[in-house]
Amino acid sequence: MRGIFYRLYKYLNSIIIFFCTAIFFYFLIDFGEKVLDPGDGILHYQMAKYSWTMPRLFLNHWGKPLFTFLSSPFAQLGFKGMVVFNIFLFVVSSIFLLRITTLLKIKKGWMLILICFGAPIFFWSVLSGMTEILMCTILVLSLYCYLKENFILGTLILSFSLLARPESNIVIPFFMLYLLYKKQFIALPFILSGFIIFSFAGYFYYDNFFWIITERPYFSKGTYGTGSFFHFILGYKQILGLVATFLFVLGMISLFIKKQYEEKKVALFLLVLFPAISVLLVHSFLWWTSLYTSAGYFRVLSTVIPLFALISFLGLNTMFTWLEKRINKTYINILTLIISALIVFGGLFNLQIDNRLMIEQDVLIKAANWYKSQGENKKIYYLPPSFSYQARINPFTEEGTRDNMKYFGDKDKPSRNMKEGELLLWDGQYSRVEGQISLEDCLKDDNLLCVSSFYPKENITFYGHPYSVRIFKKVNKKVEVKNSFVNEFNKSIKSVLKTLRVENNSDEFLGLFHVDNKTSHRGVVLQYDFSCKIRLPAEYENKKLKLVYTWETLGEGVFYDSKNVEIKDGGGLLDFQFISNSSCFQNAEFRVYFWNINKYPISLSDIEFSVKAF
Repeated sequence: MRGIFYRLYKYLNSIIIFFCTAIFFYFLIDFGEKVLDPGDGILHYQMAKYSWTMPRLFLNHWGKPLFTFLSSPFAQLGFKGMVVFNIFLFVVSSIFLLRITTLLKIKKGWMLILICFGAPIFFWSVLSGMTEILMCTILVLSLYCYLKENFILGTLILSFSLLARPESNIVIPFFMLYLLYKKQFIALPFILSGFIIFSFAGYFYYDNFFWIITERPYFSKGTYGTGSFFHFILGYKQILGLVATFLFVLGMISLFIKKQYEEKKVALFLLVLFPAISVLLVHSFLWWTSLYTSAGYFRVLSTVIPLFALISFLGLNTMFTWLEKRINKTYINILTLIISALIVFGGLFNLQIDNRLMIEQDVLIKAANWYKSQGENKKIYYLPPSFSYQARINPFTEEGTRDNMKYFGDKDKPSRNMKEGELLLWDGQYSRVEGQISLEDCLKDDNLLCVSSFYPKENITFYGHPYSVRIFKKVNKKVEVKNSFVNEFNKSIKSVLKTLRVENNSDEFLGLFHVDNKTSHRGVVLQYDFSCKIRLPAEYENKKLKLVYTWETLGEGVFYDSKNVEIKDGGGLLDFQFISNSSCFQNAEFRVYFWNINKYPISLSDIEFSVKAF
């Protein structure tokens, strides 16, 4: 029995790498057609996929040219191929991290692999098909070469990081300082290798040798807001994990006080600790000041997770060295298993998968299926990358260009940027924030007809607004239609309003009316016009509540939309308009209510509500 365990321990490094890889593949299969990052992850996949037929995409700065080039063969297999590429990079990084632990003369190197694997944001980045993992691999390879004193090869590899991630601009200076410290002046010029090679390649497309500098895609100010300087530091559980963060602090302390690492201390400071801390601080500053389109995403720190993990591993080694002198080896082995389990399962527990993005993809799949049913080559303006992915649209052709909505000259009336018959997809995330086009502007545009609407099965919000997808078609002018549904609907509402009296009502959910709809009325767009006079007692001034309307149906879930109501000077006239595509709501119940969360005593009069069809 002891012989079996000995043989297993001999291959423990390989077993750990296989174990981690198997878990990655399990999650990859479990996600099905869903994508962890349906935004940037999809865009990077599309650039890599279509680069074989559109070579200019190899030189797209935002797409990270090195990543696009290396991942393009995998992208031909579909999005899952991109994840397989990242898993391959994880395996390569793991092998060289083990070699680094050998150079540092530290045992239990396999635990360094588990620290990386158990870092929640690293795990997420591998499965999202993002660019950060390539940067990790470049750093690990360069670090290994530097510790082996193969400075020219290490610098040559590091030079290509400029084409992989912008964090390279933070990391490279520390590696150059180390070359100066070691007096390896001959290796310094090789840091320009990647820049020169790609500059020559891009010169024939951009007609500019310095396109890597001039074509930078990042602007001076972001569009995603700002936040606390300590945003990333306070997110340690989602970035490195609780146990690994504790070990990281212990590792930093041990670097300063222990003589064990004296031989490699300068290398560990300049090549590992300082680059990792600097990337953390720079991204903290950018998010705090909203510079360079910072969005506060934790994933940007995935680029240096192996460096953080290496310091954590030093802390772990310090702890074991201290314990080995005081307790039995059996207890050390038990503690090793416990810590390993805490790192892995703690990391998976803190893995943050935004369920809203999964629900959003369900909605966009429905929208994509509707679009495909309309025939090919139908011009549509859109922004969600997941839509083009599901609709099989090449977003880099003139017909499928994703960014067209961003550059609309007239965003107050979107139809002025379109030709008659063209489609526009508005969604509650990208269109509102990146496109700077509100749903209200689309709805009030006389030349945009809402031809289909798609709603999540449960209410989700982005940036404080309920999410939905609407597809509009440019028409000469909206035409109002009369049908039995509208007539019956309005009759039902009028009968309710005749008996409706609201006087000093402080219910949290103040229901006005509901109507059961049993009829089929596909192919029209419904416009709901609501008005009333609202009053509050004098002591309640400048109060806020919501006017809400919902369609509730077991078949299609619940659609929810709302308008904020601000009551000033004791009250006044409210006048609101809602619009929905009618085909989604057969066999559903329509409700309108005030959400009076603070239970103010409300009085309503002159209530009017009508429905029109277009």
